[in-house]
Amino acid sequence: MAVLLTLYKPFGIHQLQTNYRFLKIAGFGLPCVIPILLADYFRHFLLVRKKLNKQWCIGYEILIWIPMLLLIGIFNLAYLYYILGFIFPVSFSWEMELYTFLIGMIPCTVLLLKEQGFSVNLQQMLEVQSISKTTDTKEKKILYSLRTERETLDIEPKNLCLIKAEANYVEVTHCKSEAHPRQDLIRMSLKEAEKQLIEQGLNFPKCHRSYLVNTMHIARVEGNSQGLTLHLDRGLLKVPVSRSCVNKFRQKKQH
Repeated sequence: MAVLLTLYKPFGIHQLQTNYRFLKIAGFGLPCVIPILLADYFRHFLLVRKKLNKQWCIGYEILIWIPMLLLIGIFNLAYLYYILGFIFPVSFSWEMELYTFLIGMIPCTVLLLKEQGFSVNLQQMLEVQSISKTTDTKEKKILYSLRTERETLDIEPKNLCLIKAEANYVEVTHCKSEAHPRQDLIRMSLKEAEKQLIEQGLNFPKCHRSYLVNTMHIARVEGNSQGLTLHLDRGLLKVPVSRSCVNKFRQKKQH
């Protein structure tokens, strides 16, 4: 506003006879500060106190601008009268309000377009991060696996229920809450399976010389110091606990 008035000197401002005319005309920027601060405070009040951030749209933003620009016009009229000593008729007041509103809409529109562009870029950035995060998660899941020279069996720790030794193989049981347990076989020893999982940061305790279990899937523990039985996956699977491992799983029974 101050720059436009200094360059173009509308409304007969060029006729003013006053000391420091250039500085006083440039001072038109000052009356704009209070209405802008009030509008910003009111916007913050609606967004934070009234929690309208999800419903906020361009229409609400324009409703904030209208009283702000009208108030700027009133402050400019007061500045003209009290600071510059400019006497004007009532018709000039309406003209001043109209031009203030129209001129003020230009920077407001530019700021809105810039803000909308930033919002779009931010949304695109968040989408890229989301895709990247999903991809990283999938890649991380593939890292958990049991491998031999001929085959690879992928493991999802949250779905791994137990691993059981079966002759020259291990039987890997996957559990999901909405489905029945699923078994996969891979040719390796239980000791080798345990070693590979530990190397990948997965430690499933041995409850028996033939079993590795995921304690997160233990539904309940039954028995006594002479022998315990683990019930896994909603009780659908039963696994024996050897005497040497009883103390390890007795706490689970107490919980």
